[in-house]
Amino acid sequence: MPWQVMLHFQANNISTGIKSKETAHTALPQYFITMAVDITDRKQSEDELRKLKEHLETEVAEKTRELKNRVTDL
Repeated sequence: MPWQVMLHFQANNISTGIKSKETAHTALPQYFITMAVDITDRKQSEDELRKLKEHLETEVAEKTRELKNRVTDL
């Protein structure tokens, strides 16, 4: 049965993604293709997006509280 391995690791502030996939299903030796890609920019973008989402959720909660207080004051 074919298999695929995907790994992610970070060292020295560089994120790397590694993929390996079996290419032969015959008798030994079996061969694998492996590719390593610098995904630092993608990981930084994901982190920034997560921070912006958290900030937006905080802002929405604050505005909702303010509106509820205004309605209560009416």
